[in-house]
Amino acid sequence: MPMCVVITRDVEERYRGFLGSAMLELSPGVYAHPRMNAGVRDRIWTVLEDWYAALARGSIVMTWSDTAADGALGLRSLGTPAREVASHEGLLLVRRPRGDRPDWIMGVLEHSPVPPPTRGSPLAGLPTWIVSNGSPAHAGIDLQCAAIIAITNACAALLNSK
Repeated sequence: MPMCVVITRDVEERYRGFLGSAMLELSPGVYAHPRMNAGVRDRIWTVLEDWYAALARGSIVMTWSDTAADGALGLRSLGTPAREVASHEGLLLVRRPRGDRPDWIMGVLEHSPVPPPTRGSPLAGLPTWIVSNGSPAHAGIDLQCAAIIAITNACAALLNSK
């Protein structure tokens, strides 16, 4: 029975009451349960989905430890802003639609494309859709994701060299 966390944003008070009756509210909109089984988790999610279908306001994210899932993290979400979770070598990356970014970020991305990775670079070996943010076909991945992967790869390389 893994830990389960639910995060709500800009939703009606009924969610707070319902989730607070089944989980501990750690902070406004953040709920956790240390040992929630899959059956209870699924029933809670069904209620949240039904309410969201009727009310369609805000966003809800549920996450839990799941060794069978990519990145060992189970994830469900409802609402806006829309997110797409992609897996790359067991690492989960979050992708946002291009229109979800402020104009100033889009200007930076369009006028400062990420150069292609060089051989030996921590970014070498990453799929081009992660490091090519300037192209409309690849515009959904945050530069932060590429930076996190680069740092992770550099740390792994350092650990492997010792």
